Amino acid sequence: MSYASFDYNSIIIIIEKELVNKKWARMIFLNNYNSSIRGWTSDVLKCINKISKEEFVIKDIYEFKNYLQRLHPNNKHIEAKIRQQLQILRNNNLIEFTSKGVYKIKSRM
Repeated sequence: MSYASFDYNSIIIIIEKELVNKKWARMIFLNNYNSSIRGWTSDVLKCINKISKEEFVIKDIYEFKNYLQRLHPNNKHIEAKIRQQLQILRNNNLIEFTSKGVYKIKSRM
């Protein structure tokens, strides 16, 4: 079964139900974290998905530091928080560490 997303100003996009369920299941781990961590993890994952490379370095993610600071203005340790979120994403098999400061996207969300 497929679902269609419809917007009068755009093209209809059809996504297979199984694909949606599979991607959703990969993110279920976020239920184990409080809302603050879930927000951070989702925000860092969005930044990772904006990187056009399958393998990236920590500096690529730090490029989003100002964006993340605007989303989380009370956090004064953005780089440390980014590293923490990368560990959470690694622990949940969304990315892998290949070497110091180098990461690989296992599957795009």
